[in-house]
Amino acid sequence: MKKYKINKNIRKIIIYYLIISAIVVGIIFIKLGFNIEKNQKLIYQYVVEKQDNYEVLLKPNTFYESKSLPSGLCYASNSIETFTIHFQYHFKAKQKADIQYHYSVVGNLIGKVIEVDEEKEVWNRSFIFLENNTQEKESIEEFFVECPININYEDYLNLVNAYEKEYKIKIEPVLKIRFIISYDISFPYSTIKTNTIEDAIELEIPITDTITEVKANNEKVASKEIASETEDTKLEQIVCYSIGSIFIIGASIVLIIRIYKNSKKHYEPINHILKNYGDLIVTVTNKPDISNLKIMYVTKLEDLIDVAEQNQCHIIQYENNLYVIIHEYVYWYVLIPNHE
Repeated sequence: MKKYKINKNIRKIIIYYLIISAIVVGIIFIKLGFNIEKNQKLIYQYVVEKQDNYEVLLKPNTFYESKSLPSGLCYASNSIETFTIHFQYHFKAKQKADIQYHYSVVGNLIGKVIEVDEEKEVWNRSFIFLENNTQEKESIEEFFVECPININYEDYLNLVNAYEKEYKIKIEPVLKIRFIISYDISFPYSTIKTNTIEDAIELEIPITDTITEVKANNEKVASKEIASETEDTKLEQIVCYSIGSIFIIGASIVLIIRIYKNSKKHYEPINHILKNYGDLIVTVTNKPDISNLKIMYVTKLEDLIDVAEQNQCHIIQYENNLYVIIHEYVYWYVLIPNHE
């Protein structure tokens, strides 16, 4: 049965294609190792419930049957005596932890003017309704904070009117009230670092002499979690780096070996000639000028040697080219490896 033999040039292309492919695959694996992110391990889950209940106490009047109005309505500003606000914050977790929490209530009376459909802040005065309060509890799953504060509406309205009278400008005032809480969660008997969480509940009360409508854009219930980075991905990174290095180093070694062998094979015919026909060879560093000569291409080295011996002339070697020049003819043979 006749064996099928792949063409030398096609074989070269396939070999170099495989070498390049191996290097590319190696680079992909190494890049993949760099891009592997550390796994996130869930260690703590909790739920937060926030409430911003308030009640509007009215001035003595003959128009309302009740002395107060519930939240979520529009109110005649001149009828308001006091806003009674109850901030409530309920923290509940699935696991026990040591928790230190700090809370306070602050406010800012902000005055803005509108110029060419653009609001610009011209006044900002800060207030503290509740000083910072700290509580520390060990091994708990939940805690509850309630902060009642009273806002005398008329006091802030008088302050705004005085500002407008003093500076002779009309402003759009709003009182922003913030319940601010932060807590440090630590886990006993664990190497996990303490996590600091910050949160807030906000209310906005317009201070006008017409209509007041309170704005509250707070998320009532929120589920949250704390995760920790783990080192589980180190093994994956090592595997990726190892595979990538094997592909690149292996392909590089094969490439170097082939380059070395190819360069060596080009000189094997020369070594054979020098060993047996050393007196015939003349090596030159500049290419002979054969532009005006008739070129006779020789396909076999033995034929070139016969021509040189029969005419008693030398074989001129320039790099991988062998020439025999006889009168107006040049016999030219190119050294090519006999096998792969």
